[in-house]
Amino acid sequence: MHYGILVSRMQEVIDVSHDLTADIQADLGTSSHVEGLEELAREVEVIRNGAQEHLNILEMLHNTPNFEHALTTRIHQVRTPLNTVLGYSRIYTEGLFPDLNFLSTKQLSYLTQISQLGSEQLQHLNTIIQAVNHAN
Repeated sequence: MHYGILVSRMQEVIDVSHDLTADIQADLGTSSHVEGLEELAREVEVIRNGAQEHLNILEMLHNTPNFEHALTTRIHQVRTPLNTVLGYSRIYTEGLFPDLNFLSTKQLSYLTQISQLGSEQLQHLNTIIQAVNHAN
């Protein structure tokens, strides 16, 4: 049950980050905030690559005899970058730094989706840890 949810959410993060990157690339030629958009594009690429790596790990672990136990050993490696993603998303979506308030409504929407999906992913990971700890 958890496997399907995790894979689905991770794929959504990959898809949304791909859409955000395409939107940023389209804005690069017309924006006066080229440096900020380029930095955001690099950060989104890190998010997408991390999500893809985690998806690959999930698929690899799913084929192990004791999937949930194997997954719990990797969850701490997944949660740290996921918390970083959530932090960056929050910085942009909540306007914590006025110099970063150059994103379009559409780009903020993508970041909000990434933040929501990442939060849900973190909740699912915590649920797995609790379930495995309760079973042991």
